[in-house]
Amino acid sequence: MERFAPAPENAAKRAPDDSFVKWIEQYGAALLRFFRRRIPDAHDADDALQDTYVRLLKYRDREHMEAPQALAFRIAESVVCDRQRRRASHRVDAHVPFADDDDPATGAGPEHVACAGQELGVLAEAIGELSPKCRRVFLMSRLHGLKRQDIADRLGISVQMVDKHLGRAMAYCRRKVEGSAS
Repeated sequence: MERFAPAPENAAKRAPDDSFVKWIEQYGAALLRFFRRRIPDAHDADDALQDTYVRLLKYRDREHMEAPQALAFRIAESVVCDRQRRRASHRVDAHVPFADDDDPATGAGPEHVACAGQELGVLAEAIGELSPKCRRVFLMSRLHGLKRQDIADRLGISVQMVDKHLGRAMAYCRRKVEGSAS
């Protein structure tokens, strides 16, 4: 992902003392280090930096801004909090890793294999019952491993809408699989 930089043709139109661009050049690396310390995935850290730049653009045309560095880091902290809140709301902690001893190929009994096959069938059926757009978002995320921003870009929708589709799909699939177990 590209970092914020003015397009060359736009640079000529701006006044040479564009304080916003100068500020980005001066403090952008510090913001990136800030994010990389708090967000383990480098791509997510880059995305957070972009989010911060977008939020900072609101303040670009102000004649005089007191403590622009403090403002930028306050916005950056807010971006980190928003991402953590979003991640927590998606119940990432509820995901269970696939353990080797649960693998049917490693000698699990026939009952376990049959039960797993049944759950897989119910899950496939549930995915098939999702609305077309919801199903597409879910499969792009879970089957193809695309990031939410990539899905949004490909489908021409917002990241928030991707989140809504994923939440609906996960909740529906969970209800179907849990309902079939009873």
